[in-house]
Amino acid sequence: AAAAATAHVAFGVPLKVLVEREGGDGVPKVLRYLVEQFIAHGGTHTKGIFRLAADKNAVLSFTATAESGAEPLPEVKEPIDSGQLIKNWLRALPEPAMPAELYEELIAPNNALLTFAKVPEPNRTLVGFVIKFLQYLNSPQFVQYTRMSAPNLASMFAPCLISCPYEDLSM
Repeated sequence: AAAAATAHVAFGVPLKVLVEREGGDGVPKVLRYLVEQFIAHGGTHTKGIFRLAADKNAVLSFTATAESGAEPLPEVKEPIDSGQLIKNWLRALPEPAMPAELYEELIAPNNALLTFAKVPEPNRTLVGFVIKFLQYLNSPQFVQYTRMSAPNLASMFAPCLISCPYEDLSM
């Protein structure tokens, strides 16, 4: 189950490498584990989740343990910490989950779904997992507690999934 995440989970490893190493459904075990921890420890009922500052030492400790390949992964009891770890893991990918070559198409109005079909595997599976997680959090039963509506969740997660490939933003 959640505590049975395998060795060699890490931050900053190319997605394709992780998926090939782990097999499974294409969602890296460390990410699935962090989402499970987030939900199990009340992240769906924490006001301002993803906006609050995590415990830096707890985040660094979990990251070091994951990097070492230790099993099982430690419990993350504070949802603020697991939320930060989810974002950190996504940002640590060497290449954004949404490929830079699709940036222009992805940000064009009314084009995201058509462009999403062009996202290669395993990225599409990863992004689909994150979107399902965010849709779950966007349920009115949770938004009433978290105050994290779809636009708020998007502002927290878009930079973790896609980055502007341009150095000069004066276009």
